[in-house]
Amino acid sequence: MTEVERDIRVVIIGLGLIGGSLARSLRGRWNRLQRLVALDTDRASLNEAKDQGVADAVYDMPSLPLFPHKSGDEEVDSTHLLAQSEVDLQLYNQLPETARDELAQADLVVVATPLDYIPSIMRMLTKVTPALLTDMGSVKTTVLEQAGPCRLIGGHPMAGSERRSYRCSSESLFENAIYALCPSPHYVGGDLLEDMALLCEVVATIGALPRYMEAPEHDRAVATISHLPHVIATTLVNTAARESEQLIQCDSGLDTFSTAVDCVEGDPPACSSVSDDMPPLPSSILDLAAGGFRDITRIASSDSDLWTGIVRGSREKLLPVIDRFEQELSRFRACLANDDIAGLKELFFTAASVRDGLPQGGSGALVTESRIHIELEDRPGEVAVVSTLLAVRGINIKNIGMVHARQYEGGRMQLFLSSDNQVEMALEILRKAGYECYV
Repeated sequence: MTEVERDIRVVIIGLGLIGGSLARSLRGRWNRLQRLVALDTDRASLNEAKDQGVADAVYDMPSLPLFPHKSGDEEVDSTHLLAQSEVDLQLYNQLPETARDELAQADLVVVATPLDYIPSIMRMLTKVTPALLTDMGSVKTTVLEQAGPCRLIGGHPMAGSERRSYRCSSESLFENAIYALCPSPHYVGGDLLEDMALLCEVVATIGALPRYMEAPEHDRAVATISHLPHVIATTLVNTAARESEQLIQCDSGLDTFSTAVDCVEGDPPACSSVSDDMPPLPSSILDLAAGGFRDITRIASSDSDLWTGIVRGSREKLLPVIDRFEQELSRFRACLANDDIAGLKELFFTAASVRDGLPQGGSGALVTESRIHIELEDRPGEVAVVSTLLAVRGINIKNIGMVHARQYEGGRMQLFLSSDNQVEMALEILRKAGYECYV
């Protein structure tokens, strides 16, 4: 009996947003799941997963130190290798014996920890289990190279949130998301085709769309469409904070941005006394930041430790992409400085054309869906009315978004539907009901 036919024992290491969502989805959807075991450094998350029946057994995961990321072109000195080897051994020795037994009996082990820790965990796993190994990190080349020869197929779901905890996890997080699968160039110890088939089954079970990719191809693409947007969002928020600081300094003389940083790192009582005397941000800044600014900078709220590790791991691919972005920004600045109307129009038109032409129906890493926009008044029950009008006609709403572009005066609702045909039906229904809506 092959692995694609028999029941499967799964171990998930890392029970945050991603690992927790995987655990919930496998528990709720996979009829071949025989046993699910979870390991994490957070005992509260483990207890919650066990109490909810998501995990059959849970174990504490030892904490690990961090090491500098080494790209393929960098020489790794012997001291670095020795330190890593000691950590691998320490991790192995600190695992409970029962956890080692669970790993030894597993068919699939998924590492869903922050990127910094994945290579050490992978090397440790090769000592305790013959199982198929996979990870869920957003950088693949570093992980696959540092893990060494083993039965490893890297994975990366193009899904997530600025939130980070098991409590924020969801069974439906991966629905319609691209899920990259990148076999290790040093794969050994199993049948690669059977292992790929098993992972494709897992991916399909959680509602995602499997895509085979080579690791360098994946890393370059993700550096552009995922990591660079986080860099831009972070820089944009910090730029806005500096601009707000300049406005406030005109009246108070306080360096509010520096004060905010000091409050994070410094003495809380001193910070509270400063904040009590600090004037509020100008209301005009808050008003202007209510719509598009909040949307484009949402991901700047992501966990700082997690994203520090991600951009460090992605450095080799991310730095050239940042250089390209700076070139494009300089090009835009030159057109604006020279009042080059034709050049500005070309930049806006090109961007709009590319954005509007993104792949439909989940065929690419950036997925656009059939959507409509509806202007809503600010009154109770409006969202429910719209949803009911469409539901009774059999129109499936895949996702809902709210854009509060007009403060205190309602806003715009975005509905993501299953097809362009349903968009046409929805427009007709809602317009007959008196709603202003458009694509």
